[in-house]
Order: sequence, then C-alpha cells, then structure tokens
Amino acid sequence: MYKHIVFDVDGTLINTEYAVLNSLQDTLKEVQNKNYKIEELEFVLGITGEAAIKQLGIANIAEIVDLWNKNLNSYKNSISVFDGIKDLLQKLSTDYKLGIVTSKTKAEFDEEVTHFGLNKYFGVIICADATQKHKPNPEPLLKYMELANAKPEETLYVGDSVYDMQCAKSSGVDFAFAKWGNRRQNIDAKYTLLQPLDLLKCLSIEIIDCTERQQSFIDTLLDIWEKSVRATHLFLPESEILNIKEKFLPDALKNISHLVIAKENGTPVAFMGIEAQKLEMLFVLPEKRGKGIGKKLLKYGIKNYSINELTVNEQNPQAKGFYEHLGFKVYKREEVDEQGNPYPILYMQLIV
Repeated sequence: MYKHIVFDVDGTLINTEYAVLNSLQDTLKEVQNKNYKIEELEFVLGITGEAAIKQLGIANIAEIVDLWNKNLNSYKNSISVFDGIKDLLQKLSTDYKLGIVTSKTKAEFDEEVTHFGLNKYFGVIICADATQKHKPNPEPLLKYMELANAKPEETLYVGDSVYDMQCAKSSGVDFAFAKWGNRRQNIDAKYTLLQPLDLLKCLSIEIIDCTERQQSFIDTLLDIWEKSVRATHLFLPESEILNIKEKFLPDALKNISHLVIAKENGTPVAFMGIEAQKLEMLFVLPEKRGKGIGKKLLKYGIKNYSINELTVNEQNPQAKGFYEHLGFKVYKREEVDEQGNPYPILYMQLIV
C-alpha cells in the first residue's frame, strides 16, 4: 500500500499543453523563421526546456529558453487546473503524503503554478534545478524519496508522458498514467486513469460492516488474528494462542455487536470488533502492517461508532504507540488481563 503519491505538473495537475506548444512554435518562428507543426513539437512535453531546445539542435539554449518563457506569458490565460484535481488532492491529503516531481525550474514553478493554490497539499517539491539529471533519468524521483524518507514500494508516481513512466520505472516506483492530460498515447502503466478521481478507485481499501457471519468467513478472520498475534504478541506461549483461537475467539467474532473488516482487492486483510463505544479487537495481517489499514479502520470506528475507549497489552508497545498516535491516552493499568492471566493491560481513552 502506498504512503506517498507524487505528481508531475504539466499535463497532470495543470493543463499547459496549448500554452507550451504554441509559445514554442512562436519562439522557433522568431528565432529560425521556421513554421513547425504542433505535432512536431509534442516531444517536448514532459522534459525540461533546456533538453527540448537541445533536441531541436539550437545553440544559445539559455537565451532561447528565456525567450520561450517570455512568449509563454501570452498564453497564460489558457492554462488551468484540470477538472477534478483539487477534489482529488483534498481527498488524498488526509491519508497520504503528497509530493511533486516536475521538469519545471523553481522559478517557472513559482511563476506558473503557485498562484493556483495547490502548493498547500504538497510536502516535498522537486523542481528541475534540484537535480543534475532530469526525467526520464530516475534522479528526480530518487531525490524526492531521499528528502521524503520514502521507499520505492511505498511510492506512486502520477504523470502523463513516456518520460514520467521511464523515470518511475528506473526508480523502482509504480506509475499511474494520467491519460486525461495525454489522449494521444497509450503508455505502459500499473494504472491508467481517464479522470483524476479514478486514482481513488486504485488506492481504495474497502471498509465493510459485517452482518452475516458464516463459518467460512469466521475462519478467514481467525487466520488473520493468528498471523497478527504471532507477529506482535511474542509474549504469548503457543498453548495460549491455540486456546484463545479455539475456545474463545470464534464465539467472540460471532457475537460482538459490530464487526468491521478491511478488504484489499476484495480480500480481507484486517478487522476490528466494537462493543458499545469500546474497541474490543483490531488485527491486521503482518504483511499489511504499516500501510495505513489499521488507521483507516480505527478512524472509521471513531467516526461511525464513536469509539472512545480500548485496552492493549502492555507487552505490545507497538500497538500502544499506534493508539497514542491516533489520540488515545493510558488512564489505568491492571497487572493481569481480563481472564486473570499475567499479562498487564493498559486502559486507554480517546483524548479530544
């Protein structure tokens, strides 16, 4: 599951194609007295201005780029944020760290993008002058991951060009093709998005309130519980794990008032049980821990069932830290658990 969603700018967040290509067309007419067709210039979309001018075989690159930027001002009124982008960023910002990797320089970004009011959604922004090499080279995305303390498997890059895809692939990062900004091409990607909000469907963890509790379903949850407990409750002996699984947990799962599961791609990966306003259980498959699933479940429970209390084993400090991070605080300690076993229990309340 991803923790970082990183966006390209041109053709992904904002629609600059008309402005970029027509201003370049004007620039080349002025410099070379040559009329390029727009389709002849489409290769420049997604790379730096310097790289584009170099590929056109023109000397005095810096001077030509400055002229291009000057001509771009004549087309500023044609530049706009794509429909659905602000809504997408608003929704993503509650659960993910958002970033930008762009081929624009910092000056170009400040001049052409900042006034749209999108910067508030992004933590790390990598512009062209932050790295020596640029897309399709992986260096810009690698720089983002270095500064954001992100791992490749936790990162998704959203862009509209082949250069974006190649940068992502070389970085070991999954790529989502923003087809809303590039209808001309089909680009190899893990996700192809026709509209910005399509991204939410690719990222979603489905949270479901369970009403029917057939034995096959209970068996699935027992498997999740056992794998989770073996990874986190290292203080429990084997006999205690089997005793709980065989004698106590099946009935608890069948009879608890509210049983909520998290599904990933249609498969249960975590669950929680709620009685009144108390969280009685929350377990996540070991391989899915640290990916925000437990957080989604607990936030769902707080919002929909007013969870304000829970207990946690003192010998499970990671769980205690998780609940503290989400606003719970220890208010009482008992030397034994609710069955009288010698496993100290911490009682926690949600502090508003």
